[in-house]
Amino acid sequence: MNVVIIKGINQLKKAVTTHLADERGQFAVDMVIGIVVSIVLAAVIVMPSMETLVEDMVTSLTTWWANIELTVFKTS
Repeated sequence: MNVVIIKGINQLKKAVTTHLADERGQFAVDMVIGIVVSIVLAAVIVMPSMETLVEDMVTSLTTWWANIELTVFKTS
C-alpha cells in the first residue's frame, strides 16, 4: 500500500512539475513578446516625437545661452 501511495505522489509531482514548467515557459515567451512589442512601439512612436522635443530643447538652450553671454560677458 505504501508503494502505491509513493507512486501516486511521484506521478502527481511529475504532473505538477510538467505543468509549472509549461507555465514558466509560456510566461517567458509572453515576457519576450511584450518586451519586443514595447521596443518596436518606442522606435515607431516615441522616438520621432522625442527627436522633435530634443531639437526644441537645444534651440531653447542655445537662445538662452546667447542671452546669458550678452548679459554676463559683455564686450564693449
